[in-house]
Amino acid sequence: MTMPRTIEIKSLPILPSPQISIGRIPVIANLDMPTANTEYEYQVPAHTKKLLCQCRDGTAFRLAFEKSKVATSTPPYFSVRVNSVYYEDNLDTELGLIMYFAGAGTAKAIEIICWS
Repeated sequence: MTMPRTIEIKSLPILPSPQISIGRIPVIANLDMPTANTEYEYQVPAHTKKLLCQCRDGTAFRLAFEKSKVATSTPPYFSVRVNSVYYEDNLDTELGLIMYFAGAGTAKAIEIICWS
């Protein structure tokens, strides 16, 4: 007859789950760009978790995180194509952030939604 063996089970340490940034409070802003190829800036609110930007009429626009880049299309800048949006998730702009925008047309508006 075989005797049952005793097995010692050691528990693994419980690791903390990663923090998930969920934006709960939306802020909508409209940035008017009346003049073509002119730089306009937007101050992203502190502690923003997500943001989305689009041109109201669906035309292309440029954005940058450095001053004096978008008006004259001087790299580095980012092109947002026709009928597209720029979206960022899992952010934490603790101190805020300044974004710079420009477009080729006149009388444009950038629609921005920030979640904090």
